[in-house]
Amino acid sequence: MFTSTTTMFTSTSEPSTSATATEPPTSSAGTSSAHTRVNTVTMTTATTNTTVEVAATTAEVIVAAPAGRACKRIVNSGDSTAAAALVVVVVVVVVVVAAVVVVVVVVVVVVAAVVVVVLVVVAVVVVVVAVVVLGVVVVVVEVVVVVVVVAVVVLVVAVVVLGVVVVVVVVVEVVVGGLVKAHVSANVRARTSCACARPGPAQQWTRIEQQ
Repeated sequence: MFTSTTTMFTSTSEPSTSATATEPPTSSAGTSSAHTRVNTVTMTTATTNTTVEVAATTAEVIVAAPAGRACKRIVNSGDSTAAAALVVVVVVVVVVVAAVVVVVVVVVVVVAAVVVVVLVVVAVVVVVVAVVVLGVVVVVVEVVVVVVVVAVVVLVVAVVVLGVVVVVVVVVEVVVGGLVKAHVSANVRARTSCACARPGPAQQWTRIEQQ
C-alpha cells in the first residue's frame, strides 16, 4: 500500500480552466534530464499568474506532466530496500554453500592423494617381497602399474567432480540472482505512481496509479 501526503494549493482568485505546468528540461533522448527536485506549477487566473513550487521528497523524482498538470513520480523506497536485502541474503547463502562444497571436494582430493601414496608403498613392498621370495618380478610390476593407473584415475575423477561442482554453483548463483533481480525490478515498477496537480480553485495533489 502507498502512503502519500496531500498538499493543498490555493490562489487568491478563481483560476480559469486553462493551466500550464512547467516541465523539467528534456535531454536529447526525450526523457527528463537531471533536475532539482522542485516542480514549478504555473496557474493562469483571471487577474494574475500564480506560481507554486512543489518540493519532491527523497523518494520522489520529477517526471513529464500531462497538459495542465504537474506530476511527480513516487517510488516506495522501502520495498526496494527490502528487495535489495533479499538479494544480498540469497547471494550470501549461495556463496556459503559453494564454499562448503569446495571444501568437501578438496578433502576428497586429499584423501585420494593419500590413497595413491599408500598404494605406491604397498606396490613397492610387494615388488621387494616378490624379488626376494618369489622371483616373479614381471607379475609384480604389472600389478604395480595397474595400481598406479587406478590411483591416477581416482585423482582425475576427483578433479572433474570439483570442476562440475564449481560450474553448477556459478550457474545456480547467476540464475537465482537473475530471478530475484527481475522480481525486484517488477515489484518496484508495480509500486511506481504519479501524483498530479489538477487545475481548480483548490490545487491538490492526487495519486494516479501508473498502468
